[in-house]
Amino acid sequence: MIMDRLLPALVTPLTLALLAPAVALAQSGGAVVPSSAQSQLLQEGGVALKMGDFGASAARYEEALKLGELNVAYLGLARAQLGGGRCDEASASLARVLSAPRAVNPPVSEVLKDAAALRQDMTSQCPASVIIQCSPVDMSITVDGLGPLPCDGRPLMLLPGEHVLRGERAGERVEQVVALGPMERRHVDLRLGDALLTMIPAERPERPGDPPVEVERPRKPTIDELLAEEAVEEPKEGEPEEAIPAVREVSAPPVDPVRRWMLGAQIAAIVSGDAQIEREFFDNLNEGFEQSSGEDASGVLIEIFAGYRFSRRYNLFFGPKLNVTPEFRIDTTDVNAIPTGTMTDLDFFGMLTYPINERFSLFGTLELGMSFLSSESDQDPIDGANFGGTGGLRFDLRENLSLSVALKGQAYALSNNADVFANETVLNIAGSRTLLTFGVTFAP
Repeated sequence: MIMDRLLPALVTPLTLALLAPAVALAQSGGAVVPSSAQSQLLQEGGVALKMGDFGASAARYEEALKLGELNVAYLGLARAQLGGGRCDEASASLARVLSAPRAVNPPVSEVLKDAAALRQDMTSQCPASVIIQCSPVDMSITVDGLGPLPCDGRPLMLLPGEHVLRGERAGERVEQVVALGPMERRHVDLRLGDALLTMIPAERPERPGDPPVEVERPRKPTIDELLAEEAVEEPKEGEPEEAIPAVREVSAPPVDPVRRWMLGAQIAAIVSGDAQIEREFFDNLNEGFEQSSGEDASGVLIEIFAGYRFSRRYNLFFGPKLNVTPEFRIDTTDVNAIPTGTMTDLDFFGMLTYPINERFSLFGTLELGMSFLSSESDQDPIDGANFGGTGGLRFDLRENLSLSVALKGQAYALSNNADVFANETVLNIAGSRTLLTFGVTFAP
């Protein structure tokens, strides 16, 4: 099948210039110790990659390569280019991983395994392409029955597998089948009257008048062969182990897939809080207004939320949130009892996360919604609105599981919506509180 009905051609791979290395060689088999500036750029590239900012990540890795070629820098660059849809450039960068100077850390065997996994990702994400040359040139073509298309020599992007190429002109027809591998680039000559399909490798230069020449290219070593060459033998008994200098470990982080959904739960202890209570009443004999204040003695608040990430570029989630205060209570000297009960908040929130490194992230949230107080002592429904904000620190236990600690501020306003002219007592409560929250977040 043709992917998306023949997408535009992939960008032509860029040739990376060889730059003079600006790093010192370690004493262990020619491995390279990155400079402090290069290590900083590699770390920044990894953080940008984790945030899904593939353009900024690629720029950091390219800056690191200007300070000296390094296998982990090419690996990180290939990941960023693949994430940005630049398949040809990612393939060229990945090829340089095998020939670039290796870093002391991580081990070469680990880099090669990551490179093999990235190559597998490329085969599933990047299409193949074919360029059809027609004779005569005004022939119209169809690919897998889709068309007709002009035979203009432009690359056609296809999924790996077998495809039927058909050319027609003035009632004459030629039909051939071509099998394409993942990310394969192929030139095809389609001629009326020919029984066979002529295929020319895309990388071979074509010069007018040259006869076709079979070029035998040297076989490149496979990933498994390179892994076998890098296998480290255990020292025999009595033999001294080779000393390896202590160096700062520099490695490109694995590709962080964009996780769209986030589920979480938090428990919060109310550190401090206060409230203003107003009562207004009127009857045939009496009318009045009372005001008092008190401290929030509710104890704890439980939160459950679900968020969805709409953007690959920004680590920003939006979604619903449920807050429950099981025992809402205000301590006051007011002779009239303040209603107690369960306070429930139905909110909409937004959360922005900023990674500090591979494990720790800063995050902040804003939330706004409705509040409801269920009280047995008050017959009238008590409801209102609330607004809150949170700032804290998150620690990633695993790729999709995190723990968090944060400070939260919340303000609320509640009323029983009574009618003072119907001899009902109007109750208004306005308060604010500060909470210390502990939570867990799961990204499926």
